[in-house]
Amino acid sequence: MRGLLRAVRGPVTLLWDGLNVHRAPEVRAVLVRYPRVRVERFPSYAPELNPVEPMWGHGKVRGLHGYIPENALDPELQAGVILDDIGRRQHLLRSFIRSTPLRVPGITS
Repeated sequence: MRGLLRAVRGPVTLLWDGLNVHRAPEVRAVLVRYPRVRVERFPSYAPELNPVEPMWGHGKVRGLHGYIPENALDPELQAGVILDDIGRRQHLLRSFIRSTPLRVPGITS
C-alpha cells in the first residue's frame, strides 16, 4: 500500500472485500497516516460487485489457456506476469470495474 501511495498522487479509493488482512493493525495504521485514502467495502458475499472476479477470469483465459507449468513454481510466476501485464493497462483495469454494477465516483461515472 505504501508503494501505491508513493506512485499515485491525490486521493485514492480502495475497494476491499472482507479479507482479514484488510483489518490488520498495520493496515489501520497506514490508513490513519494517509487521510487521502478512502476505503469502500464490498458486502459480505458479492462476487458480482467485485472487479477482481472478471480480472481473474481475463487472466485465466488470456494468460493460462493452454499453459503447462514445468515445475511447482511456474504457476505463481506466470500469475505474476499476467497481473503485471493487466496492471499496465488502465483501460483494461477500468473495464473490470465497469463490468460490474458497482458505481465508483470518478471511475464509473
